[in-house]
Amino acid sequence: MRRFSSHSPPLAGVFILSGQCPVIEPQNPVMEHQSSVIEQRSATPPLVAMVTATYNRCGDIVSLLSQIASLNYPLDRICVIVVDNGSTDDTVRRVRSEFPAVHVVENSRNLGTAVGFNVGLKQALNSQPRPKYVWLLDSDVLLEPATLAPLIDAMEQDSRIGIVGSAVYDPRQRDRLVAAGLRIEGNSDKISFVIPTPAETQDLIDVDLIAACSLLVRSETCLEVGLWDEQLKLYWGDTDWCARFVNVGYRVMCQRESRVWHRDWTDVDRGFFTPVYLHDHVRGALLFAVRHASRGSLTSARRLILKCFLRAALEQLTMRLAFARGYEWAIKDFLAASFTQRDFETIVGYPVLPNVSTVAEEIGRCFPHSQHLTITGTCDSQIKTELRDILDKKFANVIWSDQAPLRGKSPSSGEWIGQLFQLGLGILKLPFRKDLLVTGLSRPRLTNLVAARYTVFLDSQGRGLVYRNRVLAGLWQLFATLIRGFWTAYVVLPRAVRNSPPLQEAIHAVDLPPHSQLTESAAAAPESDQVYVAR
Repeated sequence: MRRFSSHSPPLAGVFILSGQCPVIEPQNPVMEHQSSVIEQRSATPPLVAMVTATYNRCGDIVSLLSQIASLNYPLDRICVIVVDNGSTDDTVRRVRSEFPAVHVVENSRNLGTAVGFNVGLKQALNSQPRPKYVWLLDSDVLLEPATLAPLIDAMEQDSRIGIVGSAVYDPRQRDRLVAAGLRIEGNSDKISFVIPTPAETQDLIDVDLIAACSLLVRSETCLEVGLWDEQLKLYWGDTDWCARFVNVGYRVMCQRESRVWHRDWTDVDRGFFTPVYLHDHVRGALLFAVRHASRGSLTSARRLILKCFLRAALEQLTMRLAFARGYEWAIKDFLAASFTQRDFETIVGYPVLPNVSTVAEEIGRCFPHSQHLTITGTCDSQIKTELRDILDKKFANVIWSDQAPLRGKSPSSGEWIGQLFQLGLGILKLPFRKDLLVTGLSRPRLTNLVAARYTVFLDSQGRGLVYRNRVLAGLWQLFATLIRGFWTAYVVLPRAVRNSPPLQEAIHAVDLPPHSQLTESAAAAPESDQVYVAR
């Protein structure tokens, strides 16, 4: 059987307590009664280590630890390890003062989600007695008393299960299921949420992936498979870990009776200054696609590169230069096996107007002698309404016509064809285009280039940009970016995978023997000034 492990650097400036795993003691008669009920059901409930990593989320972590104390599982069989990734708020002081039994590990700085979880996993697996299970939780997840017990029951019933996770619900709509695990469609190309139909009534279902917002793993399988890949700083760490469990023959399951409430991963707020997450996500997706491709196929990685260059071209057309660089630099950094963080704040390339009033003033300067203004738009937000009220006062005649919004979170193939057709019609109608297009930053749109003479971009904070559309330059830029995409996907990628030792080392980093990684003692962190924001 092939063994995998993450390449794990030494611990990052940790504060070590005793080697014995501490426990949360029952705090009141209700807790003691819940513990006694489960003790009657199982004479010796297995010891569980709960591990969470946090960064500047003092309120969330205090709330999570309070919920742990309310679980209907014997509290003297739960040890809690909190890894603080260099928080600058009051996290460490409050946890130590309000939950003295909790084992606190302090990292000197934030090196990412994967490092945080690995530090906690090492603490749990090196504890005496060693817990039978390790329960990974995001610091901002919401639990219910029955969250843990069904996960333990599933593991106890089937030794082939290596990982089992909870069903994830939306905290804003508590009855809405976000995902009961995830599945890979095709050859590592598309990952989709599992939403069981009403006819699928089984509680325990096989999936390909479990998100680490609530994930239970056997300690003995960690000793076999290894830890998280710390190259995957923010995203894809749990995805890669689950795939490695599947590769060595373990089942990955979702237990629907176990529920947690966590934010909807599809609801991402995009502004002018947040491409660091996009960069980390794309780079991790490429590493995952190449590492877990069937028989060394690069089909999925090629398809992903082409999609990213297309998205980069659209971002350039709509002046979201930092996002365009996010796509292209993620591909470049993957091919160079560079897994440090980029600085995107310095490449926006233009001054972002701080509020709607200054956006309206800039529009007035773009049309200094006009009393008439024709406007189209694709968003109905309160910010757009505010801008509309100001412009109605500045111009004698303002004509608004809303465009139909695009459906879903990403354009379908039919929508791309429709956008190309609309682009062609727009080019023919250039002499009759509107004066102004008002749009949000949620998604780029190909037809923005020809919809109006000027485009106004607004983010959710009311910040904006007024940009003049240059059609010929934009079309040339689109064409050049797509050519670079095909060259990268079909020439540069296979050459790098075959001939680049750093990239080969990154791809096969998890092939190292795992036991040496799990028995490392605390040591100084590798020198790096890169800081990552915990999810």
